[in-house]
Amino acid sequence: MIGSSAKHPVFSGDISATRVTKSPSSESLAIFIVDKSVVDKHFLNTPNRWSPEQVFCEKEECNEVTNGIYLTPEELNELSKVDLSNISKGLSHI
Repeated sequence: MIGSSAKHPVFSGDISATRVTKSPSSESLAIFIVDKSVVDKHFLNTPNRWSPEQVFCEKEECNEVTNGIYLTPEELNELSKVDLSNISKGLSHI
């Protein structure tokens, strides 16, 4: 979503911006570190910074196979200060 003509596939209302793939990636989450101007352009007044990065379709049914989260460098820096050790212990049964 960095290009000047890029549109958010959900919040823009432009379904043509959806990234349909014929061969889905094995990754289910992508974290993008972007300039604040990108965040402001695509996510201002939205409830979150999520975006479907890949959509896989079979016949008439489509599902997200890779999602993206967009952060600024400052937000990433703040996250690096958070202690996630208790969270990972809670996920050990998965």
